[in-house]
Amino acid sequence: MLSRSDNERICRVGAGTPMGEVFRRYWLPVCVSTQIPKPDCDPLRVSLLGERLVVFRDTNGKVGVLDELCPHRGASLAIGRVEECGIRCLYHGWKFAVDGTILDTPNNNDESFRKRVKATAYPVREEGGLVWTCLGPAEKIPAFTRYAFMDAADEHRIIVRVNTKANYLQLLEGGFDSSHVGILHSNVARPGWIENAVSQSTDETNPAALAVDDNAPTLDPENTGVHIGQSIGSAHVVYATPKFEFINEAFFIQHEVQETGQTFNTPAFYSLISHKFGDKWRPYFRYQYANASDFSPLFADVGLRHGPSAGIRFDYNDYIAFKAQYDHTLRRRLPDIHGLWLQLAFRF
Repeated sequence: MLSRSDNERICRVGAGTPMGEVFRRYWLPVCVSTQIPKPDCDPLRVSLLGERLVVFRDTNGKVGVLDELCPHRGASLAIGRVEECGIRCLYHGWKFAVDGTILDTPNNNDESFRKRVKATAYPVREEGGLVWTCLGPAEKIPAFTRYAFMDAADEHRIIVRVNTKANYLQLLEGGFDSSHVGILHSNVARPGWIENAVSQSTDETNPAALAVDDNAPTLDPENTGVHIGQSIGSAHVVYATPKFEFINEAFFIQHEVQETGQTFNTPAFYSLISHKFGDKWRPYFRYQYANASDFSPLFADVGLRHGPSAGIRFDYNDYIAFKAQYDHTLRRRLPDIHGLWLQLAFRF
């Protein structure tokens, strides 16, 4: 069981809280696209991570996510009008674009003022029937992650929104807890249970439907029969003199899921240049690059990563060397890596 302080730490997601800072480093769904169904429709009031927001679709169909309160006098933009490519506050008529730019201030004709002031706006992506935003600092917003369901046709995808007065952690825990499904949700998971005549649900959209009437199943691993083919191509080029080294290596790895015919390509390379000073010291510079699909069956954890390294090698003798290396690695969706590495190497 968590202590009271640990429970507070992991459950609170407002601004300035530890978990709030974690969630603000990710793109999150803020509403369903159908909640703002057409250009210039009514705006939508939402709450996300304790922030009061307004979502609207402008005349051109672009979606904006702004702080709910107008920066002028704090009136709610959720009761404003969406018109002529912006959302207009009903109190003094200030109008804002999807990026927070002030388009109109009927009670202030100073154009320079409109250029200086903006409403707080957040980045937006509309994918897979959902509107996504990120509430973190602009300089730490990660690249947007696309998931396979986003490529599905509308008729092959169901988007459901349920508003529940509960903390996210309790909902997540309930989702992980599959053992409650056939008990709490008996009517939909095990139709006929009360008459001891259970039948399998025929509702294809029901995620709670159980295949068998068993609330305490024994799970056995099964070979899925998925076969992944791998092809590797590589090239290695070295130019070296007693004092100078220039090393290049490139790879191209292809994985194919034979059952579906899907292929995933991963290109990668590194280049290293070094110069020896005296008999022992060899400073060097290296650059590396790898780009694997987020859906790769084997390399999804690699993703895109690239960046420079700088180091120095000390050749103790012909068989032993020491290395110190600093890496700066940039990654897709994840924070950059800054690392200092020490290595002892042997040559035989």
